[in-house]
Parts: sequence; C-alpha cells; structure tokens
Amino acid sequence: MKFLIRFALMFIAHAAAIVLAAQWVPGFSLTGGIPGAIPAAFGLTVLYTFVRPLLKFVLSPLIVLTVGLFTLIINASLLYAVDIFSDSIMISGLTPLLLATLVVTAIATAAHVFSRQLTRPTP
Repeated sequence: MKFLIRFALMFIAHAAAIVLAAQWVPGFSLTGGIPGAIPAAFGLTVLYTFVRPLLKFVLSPLIVLTVGLFTLIINASLLYAVDIFSDSIMISGLTPLLLATLVVTAIATAAHVFSRQLTRPTP
C-alpha cells in the first residue's frame, strides 16, 4: 500500500514538474498541456522507480568520486529517455535539458521527502 501511495505522489510531482519546466525553461516544450504531461510523467515515474536505483547502484563509484553530482547526469539521461520515447515533450539542446533536470529533481526530491513523512509508521 505504501508503494502505491508513493508512486501516485511521485507521478503527480513529476507531472507538475514537467508542466513547470515547460513554463520556466526555454527550449523545453510540452505539447497538449496538462493532458500531454500525463504519459511523460508516467514514463518518468516508472524510470525513476525501477531504472534509477539500478543505475545508481551500478554507477555508485562515479557518484562517490563526483560527490553526488553524477546523480544529476543520471536524472538528465532519464529525462532525455522520456523525451525520446514520448511525443508530448521536446527538449532542444543540452542547456534546456540540464535546467529541466534541475527543476524536475528539485520537485521530485521535495515530493520524495513528503511521501516518506506521509507513509512513515506512527509509534
């Protein structure tokens, strides 16, 4: 049950992050508005839930060497994968990709902390 609550919260957070990134980051465009963000947010949530932990485990030596900055590269590559496989978002260039990654990462981190607090067992 906790997994489904966290997954739903992360899905909502990723949808909001994609919409905000489309508004704030020049070069990051979203076609279809909020309904267009739904498939991209679902894909991003699935990648963040299942693929990102594996990538972080495999690339953990690089994450340690770069003091955690390589995590942004992992997040950017996942966002770029969503750009490739989704027709609703388009990222034109490296700078918009990095800026959108910062927006998505900040919102996803805040949602992750909130979901941990929400699903924490009560003593």
